This record gives sequence, structure tokens and C-alpha cells, in this order.
Amino acid sequence: MSSERDIELFILKNAVVTHNLRSVFANQRIGSARGALETQADSLVADYLRQVDFETLADAERMSEFYKLFYALENDMRDLIESTMADSKGRQWWIEAVPQVVRENAQKNYDREAAEGLPPRSDRLIDYTTFGSWGKSSERIGTCSLECSRMHRGIAFCELLTG
Repeated sequence: MSSERDIELFILKNAVVTHNLRSVFANQRIGSARGALETQADSLVADYLRQVDFETLADAERMSEFYKLFYALENDMRDLIESTMADSKGRQWWIEAVPQVVRENAQKNYDREAAEGLPPRSDRLIDYTTFGSWGKSSERIGTCSLECSRMHRGIAFCELLTG
């Protein structure tokens, strides 16, 4: 009888923990929490996805984990660069301290998206930079950012990353 009670208690405790984790994930928009825009987009593509073979969808699901990683890494790097440069170089850090090739590449990316009729994704030009552009600007950053750029291209251009 004691073991049945222990099992029941274990299940109830796990249910509480699971519920609390789901609440935290939803509040922090982690995992499967979907906003109105995402939900609408999901409904538009659902019929098309049913036509795609299972193996391709499984590969896409696996690659989505890499996308999340690179999205977080790139944006954390941009935030770190921005805060470090602003602290050390002042408010005009983008103009005064960022290599011209990086600034020009960011401006080209911004202009290209604007010409295509896309709404601006950011008011910061650093958000229009890539690993590759930073790698070309600094030997110190170069090796790491160029490696990241190669992996990023694999994700962006539908190449399955394998072990």
C-alpha cells in the first residue's frame, strides 16, 4: 500500500512541477508558446505541411533547434558588442568605432529589405550585420565568426547539419 501511495505522490508532484514549468515557459515565451501572429501563420501553412514527406519534416524539426541556438547567439553577440562599444566609445560608437565595411554591409542589408517592401526589423543597424561581416573586419574576431558564418549558412540555406 505504501508503494502505491508513493507512486501517486510522485505523479502528483511531477504534475505540479510540469504545470509550473509550462507557466514559466509561457510567460517567458519559451518552447511552444505561440502568439497571435504565429498561430495565424501556422494555420496558413498547415495544409501545405501535410503534403511534405515525414523525413523532410523531421529534418526541419531537428534544424529548428540549430536555428534557435544561432538566433540567440547572434543576438546576444550584437547586444554585447553594442553595450561594450557604447560604454567604451560613447553614443557615436557605430560611426566612430565600427569598421566601415561592417557599417556599409549593414546599410546595404537594411536598404535591400526596405526596397523589397519589408517593414524594418529593427531600428539598430547592428541587427543587419552578420557573423561574416564582423569576421572580415577583425582578425581577432575573424576565425570564430567565420566558423559561425559557415554553420549559419547551412541552416539558412536548408543544409542538414550532421554529427
